[in-house]
Amino acid sequence: VEVARIVGSVGRALELGPDFRLLDRRRRDERYERVLAAMERGDTLPPVELYKLGYNYYVLDGNHRVAAARHLGQVDIDAYVTEFVPVNSQEQQRLFSERRLFEHVTGLTRVGANRADTYRHLERLIRDYAAEVGMAEEVDDEATLKNAARGWYSNVYYPTAQRIRAARLSDAFQGERTADIFVHLAEFRARDAETGRPGLPWDEAAQRFAGAVSPGRPGVLGQLPGIRSIFRSGRTRDEH
Repeated sequence: VEVARIVGSVGRALELGPDFRLLDRRRRDERYERVLAAMERGDTLPPVELYKLGYNYYVLDGNHRVAAARHLGQVDIDAYVTEFVPVNSQEQQRLFSERRLFEHVTGLTRVGANRADTYRHLERLIRDYAAEVGMAEEVDDEATLKNAARGWYSNVYYPTAQRIRAARLSDAFQGERTADIFVHLAEFRARDAETGRPGLPWDEAAQRFAGAVSPGRPGVLGQLPGIRSIFRSGRTRDEH
């Protein structure tokens, strides 16, 4: 889970500041100091426990670990997540259904999107990856597809997702999660391939895409063929 999207505490909201530290700094928080020291040493700590409501997360257990992660500038943190889905929201119900189907088909449970259509796009990208690595003929086999999905996650998705988060591309796609932005990047990469050039490596594609959507580079949108339609499609699908 992205640390920046952990915005509150379930049981200690009145005691903690926005950095998840005790509001009364005169009290020595020895437990926080121990957790911070352990994380600085690189010790493996248990995942935090979070509730997810909408786009944001709230800490059920692990306020000290979240506070330490924020202090160290950690981008993400391992977590067990309980997600609450509004029963009166058809779009949220559809998102929940699409994610569960994706997880069943691919075996991947750590890919979170905020748009239902994202999961269909990701499954197609996994099947494309299977073809690239010579597994296309057997991809309809459930075990083979899950094996391909694991390879895609390790070799393509995870390192690219890290670059997306490090570049803070969520600032350019408000309300969208890393997986949603990954699909925008995949479309950008596919459009570049339509020019007849060899397919960009994912790391290079991520770098170019980050430059294209950077708010600090005014006018760059008009310089890139197809980028406006990527933004337009990314803003309009599933928002009504």
